[in-house]
Amino acid sequence: MANKEEILQAIGNGRLKQVLKGECGYSIGFDEWSAALVPTDWTQVLPLLNVYARQVGSTYVEHYFENTIIELLSGDAEDIFVAIGAFYTQLLFERDGDFTYSIQREKIASIAKTSIAQNQENLQTCKSWYGAYSDNGLMDEINRYRKLMKKNFNLDLGNIESTHSVEIFTELSKKILRGAKIPHSTSQPVIYEEGGKYFLAVFVFFFTHQDIEAGEVDRPTHWAVCDLETGEILKEYETKDKDFSDAPYDVKYNVRADGQYDTSKEYYDKAFAVLDSVREKLLKEGHLYRAEYDYYLNMILKNIPKDYQRFFRDLSV
Repeated sequence: MANKEEILQAIGNGRLKQVLKGECGYSIGFDEWSAALVPTDWTQVLPLLNVYARQVGSTYVEHYFENTIIELLSGDAEDIFVAIGAFYTQLLFERDGDFTYSIQREKIASIAKTSIAQNQENLQTCKSWYGAYSDNGLMDEINRYRKLMKKNFNLDLGNIESTHSVEIFTELSKKILRGAKIPHSTSQPVIYEEGGKYFLAVFVFFFTHQDIEAGEVDRPTHWAVCDLETGEILKEYETKDKDFSDAPYDVKYNVRADGQYDTSKEYYDKAFAVLDSVREKLLKEGHLYRAEYDYYLNMILKNIPKDYQRFFRDLSV
C-alpha cells in the first residue's frame, strides 16, 4: 500500500499504468475492512494526476493519461477493466469541474467500444476483482460502466440490455459498505423518492452470533440511495446523520420467522420481474403505478418478520 507522495512520484516517473493497476505496491485507498473489488481507488489516484498537471502543464498530462488508457485497452481483460474504470472516474471529475485538464472522451470511448467487443469472452471468464463474484466475470461490471457512460455522458461503449432488478440486488449486496466483511444483511430494494425524483434504496442491519441465536437484532443503521436504471450506489448514509425511520434504537427487533415463507429462487425472480416493470414505467413515463409497486412490496414483505416490515415501508415511497 502506497502513500500519496509515493503515488505522485510514480506518476512523475512515467509509471501511471502501474499506478492505475495498483501494481508494484502502488495500490491506494483500501482499509482492512474493504474487499479488493478493484485494484486501487481511482478516486484518490486521479486527483494526484491533477496535482501533477498543475506542475508540468495540462497538455502533457492529457496526452499522458490518454495514451495510458489506450495502452491498457489493448491489453488483457484486467487491463481493459482498469482502463474503463479509470476513464469513467476521470469523466466524473471533469463533470464536477475539479480538474485543470480534460481528455478526448469520444476518441477513447470509440477505442473502448472496439476493445470490449473484441475481448468479451476474456472479460466474461476473468475472475479478478468484481469478476470473482459473478458468473459473467468482469463483463457484468463492464456492462454497468457502459450504462453509466451512456446515461451520464452520452458515450456509446456498446449496446446492452437493461439491468434486471435481481442483478441490481446481487450487485448491491456485494458493494454496499464498499464490500466490508462485517456480518450484515442488505434489504431487497424499494422505490425511494426525494426531491421529486425516484431512486432505488436499500438498508443494512448488522448482527452478531448472539443476535442470531436470540432471533433479535438492532434496527438498521446504514442505508443507500441508488440509481433507478443502473443500480449504481449514489450515496450511502449512516442513520445518525440522515435517518429514514423514527423507530427507536434502544430496543431489539424480532427476526424469527413468524409465518410460512417462500424463499425460493422462482418466488424472488417473480417479485423482481414486477419491480423491473415498475422501474421501466418510471424511466419511460415518469409515473409510479402504485398498485403494481405495492404488489412487489407485499411479495417482499411476505418473507419478512413483522417487526422488520416497518423499515421497508419507512424507506419506501
